[in-house]
Amino acid sequence: MCVSKNMPTMFEYQRKIVENTSAKMIVGNFSRNTGKSYTMACKILYSRPKLVFFVANSDSQFKSLQEKFREIFSIDREVNSELQCISHSNEKTTITFINGEIVDIYNYRKFKMDDYMHRKIPNLLLYSDCLPVDNILGEQIISMVTMPIRDLKRFFGLTGVLVVNAGLKELY
Repeated sequence: MCVSKNMPTMFEYQRKIVENTSAKMIVGNFSRNTGKSYTMACKILYSRPKLVFFVANSDSQFKSLQEKFREIFSIDREVNSELQCISHSNEKTTITFINGEIVDIYNYRKFKMDDYMHRKIPNLLLYSDCLPVDNILGEQIISMVTMPIRDLKRFFGLTGVLVVNAGLKELY
């Protein structure tokens, strides 16, 4: 994992998600305005997966993620100095680093049913404000939600699943 010495300030619950490489699935239960998009952007920038699928209920959430990249590049000089270029569209964001690493982030809402991308398995599968679904696979899956803890009980104690609680009452 490529973690900058000057990583932007994060709360402990955000750091647990960004630095985790072992959990197959992470469910982040965040309150409103506690950094879901920021955490997902940090995870992408510091772990640098080659292929990311971003699943959300609206295109505005993909735009929010794109804005967080700009924010982090303006804060973190070390990561900014490693950036060669970044390009954004409604369908995709591509981040190219000077060492040749390329990160492609796709807005899953823009996939067509017959799109070849449905057959790919991303290194990182991000869900924004929704829980994972069984028919989309990923090497690591992160779901960032705001919901009552009782609705997340099915994830407690599962092998390879980390539940991170942020800004809400304790899980147990």
